[in-house]
Amino acid sequence: MTEIVRRLDETRSRVRAESAQFLVRTREATALLGQDARDAGQVWWKSAQQASLDLRGGLQAEASALVGELSDEIAGLTAKITELRPAPAAPTEGLEPTRHLQLELLVRLKQVLATLDGRVQARLEGLASQTPLQAVPKAPKPPFAGYDDCTAKEVVAALDGLSAKKRAALVAYERAHKSRRTVLRAAERLAA
Repeated sequence: MTEIVRRLDETRSRVRAESAQFLVRTREATALLGQDARDAGQVWWKSAQQASLDLRGGLQAEASALVGELSDEIAGLTAKITELRPAPAAPTEGLEPTRHLQLELLVRLKQVLATLDGRVQARLEGLASQTPLQAVPKAPKPPFAGYDDCTAKEVVAALDGLSAKKRAALVAYERAHKSRRTVLRAAERLAA
């Protein structure tokens, strides 16, 4: 009976030790996963923020140029109006020149708006043709079979056995996909 109790106690102790080790490994994996998720979110946020700033800058520059052109056109048309303005006349006289001036101004305004519309349309077509798939370079292949299923800890362990060229390929792939800090830092340490 004492032998059974002793074995039972040993089994309990072993199960407790293995459970504690499992909990530690689970906590470490959870922490690494959380850090990797935060890192990936930050990378995405930075790239989205930069794309937004680039687009905003391009649109502001284009809008400024268009406003400048419109201002020049308005100044030219204002000068023409002043030049063509008839002398004060009786209420029934001078009606035809005013209509002619209005017609000329509206035709010129229509031409300016058509030019602007053409530029806007060209810009839209240019942006539409640049799909995200064309703008993003093709991602490298995984550095070794099963890489995408490996944890950061497993990848770090595999780094020691890789040549400098394969480590560089691994770093490029990691940056393009998961961008895990632990993997990238370990690769940097080995490269140094």
